[in-house]
Amino acid sequence: MENAKGWWIAIAVIVVVIIVAMVAGNGEGNPLASVSPSVSGSESVSPSASPVASATAKPLTYGEALKKYASTRIQLDTICQATPNYMVVKTGTTIMLDNRSAEARVVALDTAKYNLLKYGFRLVTLRPTKLPYTFTIDCGASQNVGRILVER
Repeated sequence: MENAKGWWIAIAVIVVVIIVAMVAGNGEGNPLASVSPSVSGSESVSPSASPVASATAKPLTYGEALKKYASTRIQLDTICQATPNYMVVKTGTTIMLDNRSAEARVVALDTAKYNLLKYGFRLVTLRPTKLPYTFTIDCGASQNVGRILVER
């Protein structure tokens, strides 16, 4: 009898943890997303299909993402200018869209739009169906602030 009570308590604790994780999500429907405004889920984008969000077991912190994606990071400053404004990557590469503004921004790679929180970032995996392919980057009202050429 005592063993069954322990199991019920363990199940109740697990249910509470799941509910807390879902409530603490970042508002994008991802119960595993961090509450930190600087961490976002990763997505895959192609020019002919809608992006599909994928949850990771443990989201990266901003510092971890800076180290991991240092060579594939596009930083968007306070006036929506991209640095670098041109990048060449291989298909399947994950890039970091990094909003360094105190304002939330909508950043688009062609028609795929991403909401970046203030001082937040988004990881996007580039898999166009036709290669080579050039994505154009729009930031807020600023058009063509950057380009990404994706090759084999």
